[in-house]
Amino acid sequence: MATANPIEGKDLMVFIGTTTKKAIALSKSHKLSLSHATREKSSKDSGEWIEKTKGRKGWEITADCLVTYDASANNWEALFDAYNNRELVTLTWALASGTSPDWTVDSTKDIYVGTAYIEKLEKNATDGGDVS
Repeated sequence: MATANPIEGKDLMVFIGTTTKKAIALSKSHKLSLSHATREKSSKDSGEWIEKTKGRKGWEITADCLVTYDASANNWEALFDAYNNRELVTLTWALASGTSPDWTVDSTKDIYVGTAYIEKLEKNATDGGDVS
């Protein structure tokens, strides 16, 4: 019987920054999506079947976080400024080591790094709940 241990969600973090990587503050969940689009290459020789060939690859990271205005964190204002100024940001999806708020990237495990623009920011304020 296999004895592999699953990775706990609390141990994966999204970091922003190139040389100094700082975890996104008060994260509740993250999602890394990888995609590979295909292109149709059907011809008269294809008969009844659609033929496909490789296309472009893409990726996306989404995060659901509690809102903080703490200046020492990657807070709402820092993310909004990057969004509003159309800044290219470096994102790292990795296991974290250390403790809050000084999380660091665990460089001994798989690390996914890419540059992206923040395409959308949302604030959600439910009655009786925290702002996320």
